[in-house]
Amino acid sequence: MAGSTRILIVGGGYVGMYTALRLQNWLRRDAAEVTLIDPQPNMTYQPFLPEAAAGSIEPRHVVVPLRKVLRRCRIVSGRVTAIRHAAREVTAELAAGHVATFGYDVLVVAPGSVARTLPIPGLAECGIAFKTVGEAIYLRNHVVSRLDAAETTLDPELRRRLLTFLVIGGGYAGVEALAELADMTRYATRYYP
Repeated sequence: MAGSTRILIVGGGYVGMYTALRLQNWLRRDAAEVTLIDPQPNMTYQPFLPEAAAGSIEPRHVVVPLRKVLRRCRIVSGRVTAIRHAAREVTAELAAGHVATFGYDVLVVAPGSVARTLPIPGLAECGIAFKTVGEAIYLRNHVVSRLDAAETTLDPELRRRLLTFLVIGGGYAGVEALAELADMTRYATRYYP
């Protein structure tokens, strides 16, 4: 591939993965070398996170393994720490712990988003973000653990607090998470006295 265009994609989320997929399908094999760098080896389809959190679908159905889909692309597990556009290079801390530099001719920056921590007292300390499969599973386990704790207490005030949940954010993700977890909890309570 000497002399081929080096295309570097930062981020393996929806935009990064589909950019690499289209390039892989449109370009001849020797036309370009496509490299994608992301800390995760998969793309998470976030609209299905509420269903995964509630157990309606398996968590594995929410992720797309990048190496399986992007067979003609180089996938690098790492976190980009610097972009020096004048030198046309990117520095990344790789999964193994060492630092590597990648050169490029074309750079696509699609790092995705992060969960916002609104200035609400206690949110940063007690809130559970809802952007990854791990967070969705943690949220489900948290709800079930509160049901278990509520069953074992004789104090009605403590039981009420254990069974009270607050969702911050009334957008699509918040409303969908609330609805799915409410259904899951309603179903689960059939097994608790």
